[in-house]
Amino acid sequence: MKKKWTLLGLCLMLALSMAACGSSNTETTAAETVDETEDAEGLDGEEEDEDAEDLDYEPIEVADYDPDDYVKLSEYKGLPVDLQKAEVLDEDVDYEIETVMEEYAEEKDKEGPSEEEDYVVADYTVSVDGKEIPDAAEENKDFYIGFAEFGYEVDEALTGVKVGDKVTAQTELDDMFGEEYEGKTGTFNLTVKRVYTYETPELTDEFAKEKLGAESADAYRESVKESLLQSAQASARSDAGEMLLSQIADESEITGHPDDLYASVEQELTNSYTYYAEMFGAELSDMISDEDLKEAVEDEVNMQMVMKAIIKAEKLELTDEEYQKFLEGAYEDYGYESAEELEADYSREELEVEALRSKVHEFLLANAQVTELTPEEYSAKYDTEEEYEDDEAEDYAEDDDLELEDDGEEIEDAELEVEDDGEAIEDAELEVEDEEE
Repeated sequence: MKKKWTLLGLCLMLALSMAACGSSNTETTAAETVDETEDAEGLDGEEEDEDAEDLDYEPIEVADYDPDDYVKLSEYKGLPVDLQKAEVLDEDVDYEIETVMEEYAEEKDKEGPSEEEDYVVADYTVSVDGKEIPDAAEENKDFYIGFAEFGYEVDEALTGVKVGDKVTAQTELDDMFGEEYEGKTGTFNLTVKRVYTYETPELTDEFAKEKLGAESADAYRESVKESLLQSAQASARSDAGEMLLSQIADESEITGHPDDLYASVEQELTNSYTYYAEMFGAELSDMISDEDLKEAVEDEVNMQMVMKAIIKAEKLELTDEEYQKFLEGAYEDYGYESAEELEADYSREELEVEALRSKVHEFLLANAQVTELTPEEYSAKYDTEEEYEDDEAEDYAEDDDLELEDDGEEIEDAELEVEDDGEAIEDAELEVEDEEE
C-alpha cells in the first residue's frame, strides 16, 4: 500500500530532501545506497509491512472559491526573474547509471575474508556478566559490515572472517534486548555461516541491449544525460515560476482567505513536515516552529489564491493533452510505477490543481523579463548556505581580531614584566654594590 499524500505535500517533501542532500547526488556513496536499500527492505532482506508505517491522514479537499473576493492582482506581466541554466555533469550521469546498474546486482559468495560493505550471515548469542540473555539468540542473521546495527565493535569482529569462524565482541547495549540491559556491556558470540557480497554488472553494449532496451552503452548513456537535462530544465523553470508567484503574492492586495483553503493547506504542510520528522525519529517541533509553520501556510495560501486569480483573469484552461503530459512527467517523482497508479491514489481535481500550477509558471515565464544565469552565478546569488558560511567566516575573522588584540595586551604585559625584571636587576646590582662596600 503506497502512502497517499497531496501533491503539495509531495512537492514539499522533495524540496526538503533536496535541501538536506544538496543540489548534486554525486556525493552519495555506494555504501549509503545499500543502507537506504536495507532501511526500505528491512535488515533481514525482507520487505517490511508498509501499512504499519502509513500515517492515516484524511484526504485533502480542494477548496472552491472566487479569487476576486480576496485578491486584487498586482502587475504580473513583464516582471524580472532569474532562470538557472540547466547543466548535467558527467558525474551526475555516472551516478544515475551506477544506481540503475545496482538494481541488477546479484549475490556472490566469498571464500576469502570479509571486508567492509560485505554481508556476513551468522548465528549469535548475547550474554551479560557471563549469563546469556533470554530470547537474544538468533540464527542466520544478516550483518552488513558498515551498518553497525549492534555497534561498531560487532562489525569490527565480523571483518576479516570466513565461513566457520567463531568470534566474540563486546559492546555497550541499548534497550534492544530490554531496558534492564541498557548501558551494560554485552558479549556477542558469533558463528559465521556465510560471507557474500553483491556484484554489480558492467554497462556493456550487450547489457544495454538485453536489459535496458538501448542500442549500445553509449546510446544509453546519452539517453540518461538527456533525461537528467530535461529534469533539470523542468526544475529550474518551476523554481523561477515559484519566484514569480511569490513576488506577485507579495505585491498584490490580499484582503483575506477562504477558511477551507487555509485549513487544507495547513493540513498538507503539517502532514508533510510530520512525516519528514518521523523519518529521522524527530518531532514536528524539531522540524519547524509553530510561528514558521503559520508563516509557511499563509505564504502558500496567498500564492494559491494569486494563481487562481491569474487563471481566471487569463482564462487559462488545461487540455487533456497537457494533463496527460503532466502525469507522465510527475509519476516517477512521486514514487509511482505509472501514471495510472498515480491517478488511482489522487482525484483528477487534485492533480489538475498541480498541472495548472505548472501552466501558470509557463505563462508567467513567457511574459517575464528572464535573465539566464549559469549554475555558479545562480548559486552565488541565491545559495543561502554559502551566505551563512560567509557570515560565519566574518564572525570568525572578528574573533581572530579580538584574539590578536588580546595577544597584544599579553605582549604589553610581557613588556611590563621585563620592566619589572629590569627593576629587579637594578635592585640586585644595588645589593651587589652594598656587599662590595
